[in-house]
Amino acid sequence: MSLPSLEMRESQVELALDTKSKQHNMNGDTMSVQSTSDDNLTDELKHGSGVLGTVMNMTNTIIGSGILSIPYSTAQVGWVLALVIMFIGATMTMFGLHLLNTIADRIGGRKTSFGDACRQSYPWLMLVADFLVFFTMWSVSVIYMTIASSILPDVMRAFIGDDVSGDAFYLQTWFWLIICWGCFAAPLSMLKSLWFLAYTSMVAVLCVLWTTFVVFAYSVDIFDPCDGKASDCQGDAVAAIWDFGAIMRAFPVFVLGFCVGPVLFNIYNAMDHQTTKRMDISAGITISLVTVLYTIIALCGYFTYGENVTSNILDSYPISVPASIARLGTAFVVTVSYPLLMHAARDSVVHAVGTVVTMCGKKDVGVALTDSSTKNGNIMFYVLAALLNIVALAFAYFQIDINTLLSITGAIGTVNLSFTLPAAIYWKMFEEDGMTLRRILCVPFGIFGLVAMCISLWANFA
Repeated sequence: MSLPSLEMRESQVELALDTKSKQHNMNGDTMSVQSTSDDNLTDELKHGSGVLGTVMNMTNTIIGSGILSIPYSTAQVGWVLALVIMFIGATMTMFGLHLLNTIADRIGGRKTSFGDACRQSYPWLMLVADFLVFFTMWSVSVIYMTIASSILPDVMRAFIGDDVSGDAFYLQTWFWLIICWGCFAAPLSMLKSLWFLAYTSMVAVLCVLWTTFVVFAYSVDIFDPCDGKASDCQGDAVAAIWDFGAIMRAFPVFVLGFCVGPVLFNIYNAMDHQTTKRMDISAGITISLVTVLYTIIALCGYFTYGENVTSNILDSYPISVPASIARLGTAFVVTVSYPLLMHAARDSVVHAVGTVVTMCGKKDVGVALTDSSTKNGNIMFYVLAALLNIVALAFAYFQIDINTLLSITGAIGTVNLSFTLPAAIYWKMFEEDGMTLRRILCVPFGIFGLVAMCISLWANFA
């Protein structure tokens, strides 16, 4: 999952009567789709993005480093079963996006958010939504640092050769973790404005395209996949592996690969002529394009190395120039994307604290804590930003398997943001419509999200 041209804005609590929703509006947005400079923000929101621009925003949001783990998940269940799971994940994600699009259109305006949707359905869900967004974004931040620090030693080997002692400090993951986190990721995430990181969106697209080409090129022997490796580096590939635990571990990884729910409202906010139909068309095109790309990555990566493919496909390839360029590009993208994710995680925590304080009857204190222009809000901003960064560094240091991290993150965060919450919110907000087909489908859809979360977590920890 990567992010589009987004700017994290300060969490704030607005208590004002909205004439359309007829509800109190506590604006808890943590991200807003923006142009690449503050000067043309007003023009961007005035004219909005069309269907093409919305498709680009969604595509940039979905496609990211999670793509690196798809071949490994394919190896756990077999290529036919992987395609079936991917299709199910894409179809169900599309239905969840349709529910969110309809919800956003019901709220209307340019400030829709999960907070608004929860307030108009089940107010207690605001804290649940904050937790899910926090957990998803913070966990992916850890995954990003894990990826960057694990692949950069191989980039160094490509430049200096394999005859250098493996004990050299510049070939250690901890060294590159400190460089990526200490010199770039953490300092950037401590800033209050990250608009300049919008320029990395195009770089992210180019890096993903290059990585896709590298995966394809190795699968058709344009490059030698076993160069410098054992002759049996290519394992067997099978059609299906009927292992229930493996299937439930793989499912959330594929679902996470289509994750756009956390920023769906923000993308809606930036669309011109906002309608459910236009958002559905944009989502349909995006999911179709991403599914094609994931299919190429999954099949080419799996058929290249079979059962021997690693949890990060880039780790499977030889120390070669093409693969090293892909590794370097990926490390760059995840490092500069980390601050965007960390800001979203921090803002969710701040908004949750502000919500709790406000619910306790101390509205002024809640507003002050979520407004970083105040003294207390400023302290809250930097304390939480520093704490979340330090904990992320500690988790990344242990180099936990990224497929495991993606599976757990997908099970807890993405499954609920894509299935459970949209179903619950839609069911309540449109109860005056009676027992329509969509409302009826919300019941099994939401239950499936909860069941899938529980079984997937069991499969990971059993």
